[in-house]
Amino acid sequence: MRLSNAISLFNQASSLKSSLLIANSFEDYFATLNKMKVIDLNQDSYRIDFLTLQELNSLLNTILSITRRHYRSFKNNEIVLRSELVRNFDNESFIKTTKEMSFWHQKDFSVKPMWVYTYEMVDDLNTYENRLVISALRRIELIIKNYDYYYAHQVAILENNLNKNDFSYASFLYKDNRILNANLLSKENASSKEIDEYILKLKAKIKKIQNTPFYLALKDIPLVIGKVAMTNIFKENHLYNKVYRFYYQTHQYLNQTLGDESLIDYSYFLIIKTLIKQGYQIKQDNLAFHLLNEKSIILATPIRFLGKDFNLELSYLKEKKAFLIKVINAWRKSDESTNLIYLHYSFNDNEVNLTPLKSGEYNNIYLYSYDKLWVYQNDQWSVAKFSLEQTDQDIIDIILKSFTNIIEGKDEIYATICPYCGSRYLLEENKSYHCLNCHKNYVILRKNQIWIKENI
Repeated sequence: MRLSNAISLFNQASSLKSSLLIANSFEDYFATLNKMKVIDLNQDSYRIDFLTLQELNSLLNTILSITRRHYRSFKNNEIVLRSELVRNFDNESFIKTTKEMSFWHQKDFSVKPMWVYTYEMVDDLNTYENRLVISALRRIELIIKNYDYYYAHQVAILENNLNKNDFSYASFLYKDNRILNANLLSKENASSKEIDEYILKLKAKIKKIQNTPFYLALKDIPLVIGKVAMTNIFKENHLYNKVYRFYYQTHQYLNQTLGDESLIDYSYFLIIKTLIKQGYQIKQDNLAFHLLNEKSIILATPIRFLGKDFNLELSYLKEKKAFLIKVINAWRKSDESTNLIYLHYSFNDNEVNLTPLKSGEYNNIYLYSYDKLWVYQNDQWSVAKFSLEQTDQDIIDIILKSFTNIIEGKDEIYATICPYCGSRYLLEENKSYHCLNCHKNYVILRKNQIWIKENI
């Protein structure tokens, strides 16, 4: 997730909490929710991203200035030297030297010290303030890496457009179909060219800083972790103060717990708004109004949505950090599917741990981190394709509609042949089918209407 997205997410989640936590009834809660507008995390992203990168450039210039005019600490370090190398020394060193008998040597009729205690002034770069500068540089590097990843993946590549081993008329390999072949690769890069060039400029500046004596002396020190403390240097030195303010202000955006909380609140709001937009009505009968906890806008009881063909039940699984969406056919109450949407705030791409799941109890499992989407199929995670031009609500809309996907197909045919894989090894109960070959489920709802429960 890019810094501009993270800031937008935290701001919107905070606004949601301020508005919804004061509600004390379903009427207040849903009335307030309906009034609030969905602000897409990527709204006007190009302009905001470029402004953010310019701010990072200014900050890198500040760090570059610090590498040339940095704060040092000076301290006295006690050492032992030959006496002829010391012209004078203080009383404390003299007294300590007199007590060290091994330092003294008798020659003729006099006793003189061969060695003496003294002090040398040590110039130390390893200060708290300088460690914070190095920590800030690493954070800037991470932020720029996220921007670089995002804009690099806006470029069209063949892997995203070509279906392997597809030789049908709908294939890009069918050369006579000019419409299909017209958009295989990017033709122009006007919108992101300026940002691409700016990112390269920032990377070069980071390399320049990393080659300075200041950075080389401190590159292996432990980084500052957690909230930063205000010191006199941060107060009085405008260069160090600018680095401090950046580190302090961006601290929350790297906090996984805070990020997950914001993402969950935003997503809950988005799912409800999307279902209402799709035409579902909220059923409030016999539900006690109370929130999951004092920090969350999520209702402790499931929300039930009534639709034309399907009824939905939305609840939150705290232990999984996931939304459970149960789908029930409005006419055949025994036909239902169970779906899971995991959410993960990911400021660093490497943070998402996609471990295998025990998925037998769910029809569809998604993991959404708001710039990436994964689908759990055949006991493994697969990256799902979507356009970067799609809004957050567009993606949620498609995910929710995939749970109620009805496709026309001859019921006499698919009563004996799996519409997913073509197998005839089926288990059937009251027109609800389970394929023993691909382990997918479907229902023949009415004549030529098939509910595809699982993602294809």
